[in-house]
Amino acid sequence: MESWGVILLAVIAACCLVQAVVQTVVLVGLVRSGQRVAKRLDDIQVQLDKEIRPLLQNLGQITRNVSDVSELAVNRAKRIDVLLAATVETLEDGVATLRRSVMGPLGRLADLTAVVRGLRRGVEVYRQLGGFEAQRRGTTRRYAEDEHLFI
Repeated sequence: MESWGVILLAVIAACCLVQAVVQTVVLVGLVRSGQRVAKRLDDIQVQLDKEIRPLLQNLGQITRNVSDVSELAVNRAKRIDVLLAATVETLEDGVATLRRSVMGPLGRLADLTAVVRGLRRGVEVYRQLGGFEAQRRGTTRRYAEDEHLFI
């Protein structure tokens, strides 16, 4: 029975040795695969640095240029706003001056026109009423269109 125990013990030891060798081979394979993956990732990183870093620098320059252009546009818009405000103010002053210079004489002319219209209307009414001839003849005056006003 002792010989069977030694044989089984030798089989167990051989299995453990085979298992250790297999595990070592698998671990060595995993390490080599990991090294290849790491090298590949380093290569990809170097390639990305070569290709993308200039693009990012260009993007930064483009961003600065856009910022400068927008700042210039804002400054130009402010200048145009100030210029338009000054132009509008000048035009308003000109219109006010023109209005004062034209309306002064026209105001007096309008007053004179009103007086002339009043005189014309007075003469028309006087003629409708018969004028001096009706007073000399002694005729009564008739107000045909005003009779409905008297009750």
